[in-house]
Parts: sequence; C-alpha cells; structure tokens
Amino acid sequence: MSQIAKLADMFALFLHDNLHFFATSLALLGIAYFLNERKRAYLAASSLLIAVLIGIGLKGILAQERPCIAEAGLIECPSDYALPSLHSLVSFTLAAAFFPTRLFPFYFLFGWIVSFSRMHLGVHTFEQTIAGLALSFLPCAIAELMHKKLGLALPSEAHSQKTSTGTHEHERQLVHLASCIAAAAMLFFAGPGFALHAVAAIATAGMLLSWMQLFWKSKLLSAVLLRLDRQTNIPGYGAITLFLGILAILSLLPSKEQMAAALVVLGAGDAASTFIGKKGKIRLPYNNAKTAEGSAAFFVASLPSALFVGWKALPVILAASLAESLSSTDDNLLISLVCVVGFALLF
Repeated sequence: MSQIAKLADMFALFLHDNLHFFATSLALLGIAYFLNERKRAYLAASSLLIAVLIGIGLKGILAQERPCIAEAGLIECPSDYALPSLHSLVSFTLAAAFFPTRLFPFYFLFGWIVSFSRMHLGVHTFEQTIAGLALSFLPCAIAELMHKKLGLALPSEAHSQKTSTGTHEHERQLVHLASCIAAAAMLFFAGPGFALHAVAAIATAGMLLSWMQLFWKSKLLSAVLLRLDRQTNIPGYGAITLFLGILAILSLLPSKEQMAAALVVLGAGDAASTFIGKKGKIRLPYNNAKTAEGSAAFFVASLPSALFVGWKALPVILAASLAESLSSTDDNLLISLVCVVGFALLF
C-alpha cells in the first residue's frame, strides 16, 4: 500500500470517530469565531444542531441500509441506517452556514473531503453522502428563522434576508419549471445515476459561482441575476435552493416514479402557486403574503404527479401545498423534503 493510500485510510478513520469529527467541527467553528465571524459562528452552531436532528430523523424514516451490509468495507459496518450520511450533512451544513463569507470555500472543501472519506471506508454510497449537500441549506434556514423569532442578532449576509423581489417573476418561474422538466428528462432518458451526478455538479458550480459573484463580479452573470433573481444577500439564492431541492429528490427517494412525482410537485406546483397566487384576492389568515388562489393552484398543478405513483400522491400534494403556503421565503428545500418524507411514509 502506498503512503498516500495509508494517509487516506488514517484520515478517513480519524473522521469516522464521532468524537474526532465533533472536535474537528468545533475547531472549525472556533476558527471562524476568532476571525471576527462571531454572529455567524453562533448561527452555525444552531444550524449544526438542527442538522443532526434532521439527519437522525430522516435515517429512521428512510431506513436505508449501508453498502457495507452487502459488501464489506474497510471497517466494521455501523449498525445504524445510512441515508443521509450524518457526517456529510453536518460538514456541508457548516459550509452552508458560512456561505457567502470568505471562509466558505475552505469549509465546502472540508465537506467534500468528509464525504469522500465516508465512501472510501465503504460505509456510504455517493447518493447517501450527496444527500448531505442537498439538505445543507435547510438547517441554516431553520436556524435563521429561530434566531429571528428569539430576537437574536443575525449576520448581515443572512440567507433569508431579502432586499427586493425582482421584476421578472414569471420568467423566473418558467426557468424554475424548465429546470424540473430537464431533471425529469435526464431521469428517464439517461437514468437516475446520470441525473444525480449532473444536478450535483450544477448545484456545486452554482454555489461556487454565487460565492465568486460577491467578490469578483461577472457582468454576464450580473445581467442574468438582475433579470431573474429575487434579490437577496446571496446572488442566485433561489436557483441554488432549487437545484439543491432537486438534488434532495434524486438522492433521497428510492424509485424513478417517486422522483418524477416529486419533481412535478416542486416544478409545476410551485410555479403555478406563484403565477396564480400573485393575482389572488383571498389572503391566507396565517400568512398574509400568500393567497388561497395560489395554494389551490399549487394543488391542481401538482395532480399530474399521481400519474407516476397513483392516489398516494394526493396527501403528499396537500402537505406540500400547506408547506408552501406557510413559507415566506424560497421554499424549494421545504417542498422537496415534504415530498421525500411523504412518499417514504406512504410507500
């Protein structure tokens, strides 16, 4: 065995130990704290705790076995379920929490290193580790909401702080719908594996381009974002969460039929709710930013998902419609997670 292979084994085994991984994550938080990112470090700590809870909950609901059950890895196979990889989810959530600061690329690289170390040991598949990336922004969004409700200080570049709504919402929703259609086309014509890798590459490139746009602005990208982006403190935040939502569907659901059904809900349902909802007159009593017409449009436009999975799609559509009506920010990840949990419970 070469020295590089031995080092890779040692590093993977070091991170596999929960105490070592926890200490490493705390050390990275400490670095950010002492580099004057104190507000974000507190927010990141909350995000990591939420990520652990989400990961443990999904492992129990999805109940997917580890690859080392069928084929022995480099270590004894852990006894818990595998989807999503908790190590990957925590490390990518750490990166997402520091997005879009200058620390993000280093933490993002750490997330990929952790993910590859899990695959190297044979305790996770690519799908199980990439699910960690797909879900990484969700704990941050929940943590930001909790900090707001508690009146705690947020960093100035918080993900959910919207500066304006944009002027081309219909065009943005058409791109949203087209992206989900393209993902479904890849799913059926090229296969789930190709679709998963392609969307993972797009999501990764999008996050890096968004980060670069903050420090080295591209005129071309600025023009696209000016036309299609809901202006937030993060360029292209809506597009990032959309592709992460698609990635969550492709990595967390077990069959092409369920994936396609969820893509219909995420694509057609969400787009229709915006198209119709903006013209609606009946405001929802629990969310004045949304209308009853928008929620009804979400439900009706999502009905074609039943062509893939049958009548069991109906309660999932209803739950996703409710989730969309509750949210006041980009809800792509929330809708995707509702679809994943709903189909997991029904099938």
